[in-house]
Amino acid sequence: MAISKILNMKDCGGHFHGKHLKRSLDYVMNPEKTQDGRLVGAINCQVDSAFEQMKATKRKFGKVDKRQGYHIILSFKEDEVNPETAFEITRRFVEEYLGKSYEAVYVVHDNTAHVHSHIVFNSVSFVDGKKYRYEKGDWAKYIQPITNKLCQEYGLSIIDVDDGSKEKEHESYKDWSEYREGSFVWADMIKRDLDSCILQAGNYEQFLELLSDKGYEVKQGKYLAVKPQGMTRFRRCKTLGDMYSDEAIRERIEKEDISFYREQQKEVQPVLCKCKVRRYRRAKMSGLQKRYYAKLYRIGKLKKKPYSQVWKYKEDIRKMHKLQEEYLFLVNHDIHSAEELVSVISSLTDKRKEVSAEKSRIYK
Repeated sequence: MAISKILNMKDCGGHFHGKHLKRSLDYVMNPEKTQDGRLVGAINCQVDSAFEQMKATKRKFGKVDKRQGYHIILSFKEDEVNPETAFEITRRFVEEYLGKSYEAVYVVHDNTAHVHSHIVFNSVSFVDGKKYRYEKGDWAKYIQPITNKLCQEYGLSIIDVDDGSKEKEHESYKDWSEYREGSFVWADMIKRDLDSCILQAGNYEQFLELLSDKGYEVKQGKYLAVKPQGMTRFRRCKTLGDMYSDEAIRERIEKEDISFYREQQKEVQPVLCKCKVRRYRRAKMSGLQKRYYAKLYRIGKLKKKPYSQVWKYKEDIRKMHKLQEEYLFLVNHDIHSAEELVSVISSLTDKRKEVSAEKSRIYK
């Protein structure tokens, strides 16, 4: 079974119109995810110069701005298909759906439990200069039916295109790109801060003031959106979960307070430890010192520190997670040297190929 979804890449402005298109091409062709480039292909362009050729096509027809390209992802069921078969299915999909009009790069990533493929193609046709236009319903009418047809030929399961719940389209490449780059760091921090402000606020207006005090920018339109320091775009609160929609926040402000929180925490019985501490009285500031610091605050020399600095360490957090995964892999397989590591990887690779081939045989 392969589920398809389509993303788009927007214009980044006059300084570099095709920034998102270039980023996506670099990402999908990562050698570490494509068996050192073995699972990379292209149609109507060369792999090594795909972005330059797409850019030349845009210039030729005078369409270098606005929407830059599209990104189709085919996600296969876990252990149902091997990378080589997935690559063949992807190649045939590209030839049938895009081959006559658009320059496209297609790859297969086999670095996760779910083998999946990426197709990045130019928004401008090299034949007549017309821009690709995705209309509502094209997924059910064209994209998924082609995917289903190819999967049937290779003995794979398919999905029902009439089931609307299966259509998971992302209208913005940036949303998906941010998720891939680790937006979970932001989501956790924002939810924690929202919970804190809800607990302290007496009403909705005070809730907004508390958010501003923590360094957040707040935008109120149809939906409440916030932006912490270090984040480049606003995040709608309702996307964080049902408990963070505008209506839910207002209800929680009315219901939740310190006593409510204590009721929820009744099961936890804290133990108080007593100890004698010698305390020293802090010297108070003189009137002259108070006036001095008040003046510094008024002229902006003294500023409140932002509530959280987590955003500065996003790269470190991602590296830590990666190192943890590698460490657990070494521990679980009792690896103590580079030779043992090579041997285990080779053994697991062979085992995965055997299992994948056996499952393909069973499905056929």
